[in-house]
Amino acid sequence: MLSSAIFTIIIFLVCAAFLWLLDQRCNFPLSYPYLVLVFSTQVAAGFLLSWVYTHHYPDRKVADTFRYFDDSYFLHELLFIDWKSYLGIVLGIDAEIRDGIPFVDGMYGWFLEQRSPMYNDNRTIIRINTLFRLISGGIYEVHLVLFALMSFLGKLFIVRALSGLIKGKNYLFSIIFFFIPSILFWSSGIMKEAPLFFFFGLLIHLLMKMYQGDVTRKNWIFMGGLLLILFHLKFYVGLMLLPILTLHLIRSKWPTFHFWWATLLNYGSYFALAIAWHFIRWKWSLFTVLKWKKKDFEGLALEVQANSYWKGMELEDNPISFLMNLPFGLFNSLVRPFYWEAKSIFVRLSAIESSLIVLVLLMAALLTVKGRNSVVGKYALLYALTFLMIVGMVTPIAGSLVRYKIPALPFLFFFFIERLDLPKFKALLKIKEKR
Repeated sequence: MLSSAIFTIIIFLVCAAFLWLLDQRCNFPLSYPYLVLVFSTQVAAGFLLSWVYTHHYPDRKVADTFRYFDDSYFLHELLFIDWKSYLGIVLGIDAEIRDGIPFVDGMYGWFLEQRSPMYNDNRTIIRINTLFRLISGGIYEVHLVLFALMSFLGKLFIVRALSGLIKGKNYLFSIIFFFIPSILFWSSGIMKEAPLFFFFGLLIHLLMKMYQGDVTRKNWIFMGGLLLILFHLKFYVGLMLLPILTLHLIRSKWPTFHFWWATLLNYGSYFALAIAWHFIRWKWSLFTVLKWKKKDFEGLALEVQANSYWKGMELEDNPISFLMNLPFGLFNSLVRPFYWEAKSIFVRLSAIESSLIVLVLLMAALLTVKGRNSVVGKYALLYALTFLMIVGMVTPIAGSLVRYKIPALPFLFFFFIERLDLPKFKALLKIKEKR
């Protein structure tokens, strides 16, 4: 036990040293002591998440943060039995492992049954844990520190990518981004959100480089690779970037085309394609997948008797129902859960956070400089709104919605912070300008 704690501390110090080396190379717009403070907070949040799961999900088979780690043990053992099969499975070349691992019946995340036709992204997290076992000695806390580092680096690269557009407001944006409780909590443990933020942050940083003119074949290849990884983590996070990319291509081709008309044409084209595909392959259409995804959530809510479930509007597998549910999806993502709906301490905390987020956004909207938003700011708003609409549409459980919507929140805040009138904001908080 003591040796595990010492090794975990050593790994933490190595990660802190790595942050210093990376800061020297990348020149982040935040001070190194501040980076270590945030990283330390992220690690502490990871331990808190583990504690919560330990006390509220005593069965490790149903606790995500533990079963991903536990399942990786069996893949790691394959290394000593058949290293070729090990490499094939870890690299994703071969996913058929039932006959390859003698202990495979102990893996509960790898063979998770899903009614949805989407990829089982649990396998990606199990593979990452398997790779970390090469240096962790099978110590859970070491994995936790490494996952916290992945998550923090991804967020840091998002801040670095957008820093040139919010000069003088980098710390304000980073404080909101890093310390929103739901983002901090859910992205700090051994969960999908940690590597999701890592690869998402790298992609956003790369896209900003390409937006600023660094368009090379190498960057196109990197972009394709990062999108592919995102599809294997949470497919919809990468998928919702595609309309933004095509919108930018339209704007680049016809720069005089009004931004919002181009947006209408772009998203309208995607909607028309979705309708056409619905009649070609009904079972695999966007509308059918979203309907059954919501049905899955409703079934789960009834099975576990979720305290934070709401019935909401019926979602059918047709374009009209999809359009009618969009505003309700946005409303749910931004406002739900209501405090009076909460029946547990965690849902109450989520309700308070949602209220504070709406309050902060309203305050930011009142303290804006009109016309200040860049094209990137508009892209960020479109991505956030689309993301929140879809996630809020299909997730009728507050506990799940709070977790699934976090990739959209930094871009929503970025839009408002970019146009924030900083002198008015400081005056409101009675902060004197340093002379």
